[in-house]
Amino acid sequence: VVVDGGVRPPDREVDDPEAYLDPDAVADSYWHLATQDRSAWTLELDLRPHVEEF
Repeated sequence: VVVDGGVRPPDREVDDPEAYLDPDAVADSYWHLATQDRSAWTLELDLRPHVEEF
């Protein structure tokens, strides 16, 4: 898993929460990867905040 962004700290407020990855969403994505069906294997998973420009 490539975590391409800051993870929002769960114990404090941040100025722009949209610029951070939600820690629960990161955990959900990782769990999905760890329990995925073997017939549809993920090669790489990039996690980024949606406000990032490419």
